[in-house]
Amino acid sequence: MMKKWPLLALALTCLFIPGVSGAEVSLSEPAKTPAVQSPRALDYSACVSIAIENNRTRTISALAVDMAELQHKQALSSYWPGLMLNASMSRFDEGPDFIFSSPGFNGLKVNLMEKDMRSASLDLSWPLYTGGQRSVAARQAEIGVSLSREDARRTDLQMMYDVKRMYYGAVLARKLRDLGREIQDHFNALLLVTENFYTAGSLTVSKCDYLSIKTLCEGVRSYMISLESQVELSDAALLNTLGIPYDTALTVADTTIPCEAVKAELPALVGKAYAFNPDYRKADAALEALELSIEDRKSGYLPTLTFAGKLYAMGSSEDSGLMTDTNQNGYTLGLYMQLPVFSGFLTKNRIKEARTRLKAGEEQKILLKDGLAIQVKHAFIELSRYGREVDSGKKAADTAEENRQLNVKAYDHGLTELKNVTEALILETFFKMHYETARYRHLETLARLEWIVGRELHQILEP
Repeated sequence: MMKKWPLLALALTCLFIPGVSGAEVSLSEPAKTPAVQSPRALDYSACVSIAIENNRTRTISALAVDMAELQHKQALSSYWPGLMLNASMSRFDEGPDFIFSSPGFNGLKVNLMEKDMRSASLDLSWPLYTGGQRSVAARQAEIGVSLSREDARRTDLQMMYDVKRMYYGAVLARKLRDLGREIQDHFNALLLVTENFYTAGSLTVSKCDYLSIKTLCEGVRSYMISLESQVELSDAALLNTLGIPYDTALTVADTTIPCEAVKAELPALVGKAYAFNPDYRKADAALEALELSIEDRKSGYLPTLTFAGKLYAMGSSEDSGLMTDTNQNGYTLGLYMQLPVFSGFLTKNRIKEARTRLKAGEEQKILLKDGLAIQVKHAFIELSRYGREVDSGKKAADTAEENRQLNVKAYDHGLTELKNVTEALILETFFKMHYETARYRHLETLARLEWIVGRELHQILEP
């Protein structure tokens, strides 16, 4: 029974491989043999720089901000007067005429103009007062710019989170592979010692012991194939995140996963999330836009005042009838007012609809606020948990290494059984893998907490 336990413990180490093991591989195209090239070593900052340069989503977000700013400028154009140049050439089937019916001129027919006519005008229109519609539209467009910028910031946060997760996932895969190679070397050395004891006729080592350690060596060799594959998959995931061609040869420069203690209280983190989280800031901006929409609907009760002018010129083949010097050229100026009197209660119901939308938005913000606090609390609890696991895991790994060294020395002198050595080897690898995985989980949870809050914690927390 004791000899079956090490195999079970070895199988459990598979649980420590990060999520990159689920990367998808497409077989739609035949595989191409990549050119031999030296792997390019990248540190975390270099990966971030490459992702910033290559990330397509980030480019799309930047273009969305540009579009929102242009829409804001369009809204501001309503404060300027509008000029429109018109020109036309027309031909009547018959020239317009006029017949007098007054005494003395009864039946007299006068041609007003010829069949051919030319006209040109320069029209001026300048809204002086729109009942608040103009200012509301400008402010709503400005809010649209803010929303686009928050979307762009969310894109950057997501990119940073993905790069950190994939980069240190590749570091973890290499750490686990190196630990696998280490235990493989230990088991191979243990196999040689056991084989020497067995062939020498030692009474403490039986053929079952020899076959047991040989089976474990083959199992570790098989397990190493999985660990090597995890390195390749993690590199592929990192290449995809960075936007680099899939056949690029690279390696990560870091060999350890940072694990920084975070000194922060949960209420402070929740407060920072309310201040910096892009989604929560968008909710505040959206509520302001809904409040402005109520003011926009109320403008339906107010008058509009417009100043208008026109400079015109007309011409025909003959200067007769209406085509006199006085009529051919001139200008008009006017001040026009429109006041809605009755619209079938349209404005009243539009205001009610806008107020209802505002109430719905306020309820959605409450849901978002509660959900954001829960997300921060969940990440905070996990961060504390993995921090404790790192501390205890370090002690367990050191103790397991010392235990393995002691058992190996004792076995070399025939002072302990083989099963004690194999269990010591398995326990050492188990706890070391658990320790490295806990460091990665701590870093990944910290990155997720920063993604939720919306800023790196060292930037917003007091030292």
